[in-house]
Amino acid sequence: MAQVATHTIDINGKAFRVRIGWNAVRRLEEILRIPITVLGAKMLGGDCGLMELGLVFWAGLETARIHDKSRPEPYSVEEVGNMIDDFGADAFFDIVYPQLLVALTEAFPSVKKKAESGEGPLAEALAGIGTDSSATPQTTA
Repeated sequence: MAQVATHTIDINGKAFRVRIGWNAVRRLEEILRIPITVLGAKMLGGDCGLMELGLVFWAGLETARIHDKSRPEPYSVEEVGNMIDDFGADAFFDIVYPQLLVALTEAFPSVKKKAESGEGPLAEALAGIGTDSSATPQTTA
């Protein structure tokens, strides 16, 4: 069962709240048609595509918006894509992606426990939040 992880991500002087819990996971599973365990493994392994990463950010933003009643209109996937474009790839992969990894693993404590023990790719992300590209996913040629 997922717990709730809420993070405020500061990008270019703006704060964005994301909330990863049951509702965000449900949104992701409905859209991606894969279990959260598969998505989590892909994220931890650096094997997620841009669509999946953008949707994780969208699901976290939208779930926080509804919970916090922070704005009346929903976030669209297109709007979140434009936000990512405005942040720039470096900010997204150096700031947002590691925070999403941490939030996702906080929602699933058994995964976080493994990472905190120094095992797996997330261990680097947990140690490197806010540093240069330590959690940037691998690229394929």
